[in-house]
Amino acid sequence: MKEIANIQQGKVDTFEELSRKWIRIIQPGIKESSYNKYQNLLRNNILPVLGPCRCREITTEYLQDYLQILLNGTEDRRPLAPKTVRDTFSVVRRILRFAKSQGEELACDFFLLTLRSETTAPSVLSRQEHEKLVSYLLHSENLKDAGILLSLFTGLRIGELCALKWEQIHLQEGELSVVSTLQRLQDLSFQGENKTRIIISRPKSSCSERTIPLPDFLISYLTPFQEQESAFFLTGEAGKYVEPRSLANHFKKTLSRVSVRQVNFHTLRHTFATRCVETGFDIKSLSEILGHSTVNITLNRYVHPSVELKRSCMEKLETLFAE
Repeated sequence: MKEIANIQQGKVDTFEELSRKWIRIIQPGIKESSYNKYQNLLRNNILPVLGPCRCREITTEYLQDYLQILLNGTEDRRPLAPKTVRDTFSVVRRILRFAKSQGEELACDFFLLTLRSETTAPSVLSRQEHEKLVSYLLHSENLKDAGILLSLFTGLRIGELCALKWEQIHLQEGELSVVSTLQRLQDLSFQGENKTRIIISRPKSSCSERTIPLPDFLISYLTPFQEQESAFFLTGEAGKYVEPRSLANHFKKTLSRVSVRQVNFHTLRHTFATRCVETGFDIKSLSEILGHSTVNITLNRYVHPSVELKRSCMEKLETLFAE
């Protein structure tokens, strides 16, 4: 309470001081991964520029220039990915709103800010690439390959797959449950040291906890791999897991082995969503399978119709004039 009183009296009014108070106040209510993310954004992108400023000195123009520098880079700093810049701006905005709630005077209008960047559609495997990869995976006895196939036909995120245990796969019911995710996080308790640790926690949001129906061919494919309930899916052992980075590296080797261009693991999720749309999948159902909070997220981020699908849709127009 004393810290908040100091803010209200104007004794704590630099952006850095406010940011430290803000993150301490919200820490008990956020996931450890979110806390680490905010701390890294503050340390690397925000405080070096905005830290010494007072809130009333951070104008709309100043913030706009700052965001564009992050996006475009400078001679001394490489440009950041648009998503990283959006995440950075989100943290800045939350801190400034916190400052306003404590009586600080703001000089910026968030609604006037824009991020001018070129947007590119995420990569999706072509039908030919898809078929080559599936053909190889179906004949592989490697558990990591089985995981790749599972992601390709369920849209599982890499962390969700790494945390998946057999107790969450119900072959008789033909479904699997997503209840956790595995990730390696920076351990911020080690000051000045690059220490990390593995954590298994609930998924990124309540919507991400979901049940996914499995197609019949996948049930048949998975049956020979089945292990005790406590075993991790990717290892077949209870006390041994596969880290996301290790699985991503294996995925790259698998792509090289089948002569498919190099893409990241998340491409499997985009490919799953795109193939579902191409086969006439109900968007609401797809959104829930992917674990999205709204259908708009599914449509805007994960649905990428192929040229073949667009051509097929256009050709349907001629039926309007068919006799």
